[in-house]
Amino acid sequence: MKENLSVFYRETNHPTIEYLIQKKSKLFCCLNKQLREHRVLLFYKILDSNLLEKTYSSFEYGIDVINRIGNSQKYKRMRKLFTRYQDIFPLRLNVPDDRYNPIDVRLDDIHYHNDSYFSLVTETLFFKEHNDFFPYIDARDSIFLTEKTFRPIALKHPFILASRPFSLQHLKKLGYKTFDPLIDESYDNEIDDHARLDMIWKEVLRLCEFSDSQWIEWQKAVKEILDHNYQVLMEKTCYRLDTVNV
Repeated sequence: MKENLSVFYRETNHPTIEYLIQKKSKLFCCLNKQLREHRVLLFYKILDSNLLEKTYSSFEYGIDVINRIGNSQKYKRMRKLFTRYQDIFPLRLNVPDDRYNPIDVRLDDIHYHNDSYFSLVTETLFFKEHNDFFPYIDARDSIFLTEKTFRPIALKHPFILASRPFSLQHLKKLGYKTFDPLIDESYDNEIDDHARLDMIWKEVLRLCEFSDSQWIEWQKAVKEILDHNYQVLMEKTCYRLDTVNV
């Protein structure tokens, strides 16, 4: 991500990232490319809460979700909602035809982040247990942080991290700061995956209730954290991954 950002600066003559404290037109940014169960569940919550138009959200596989869950009673309400919205899929923001895997930084990315208050980051790994309906990566007890986490750091954007438990703790070990108490990050300590997802969504909804004046004060409070994390990322020279016991 650091290298991609440097290339972006050179090719566009774009100045360094500045955090803009102002009223935004969207509440949060939630980018979802590959199909993962936790991304499906969170995007379903966005739809079910009538928040889609208030966010920068992407989701590729709405029709595929409908086909995969079939007539499962467990997902009956989800299937009905995805069917109602099926004409919007694939819902794309930053993945044109020439950008299959959006691991770099482009001007659109800066716009989405500058014009929303926070990111809901849906990392690659979340659930430990396998679900037959969705593609599965064996998470075991691992922590796997990708460009999805480091993009908001590079773009100076506050974030809630939908990932494996203790992922925020690992970021702190790497020198980054997180956002507690400005964001309730108790979800990071919850090892029950479904409970952690519910805690994350509860915090998303809490933030979404802020008034314009509350958002301005909140932005002022997070700026120091964002500047610190950006500096840590840009000065980092060692990217070796250590074994993490969770």
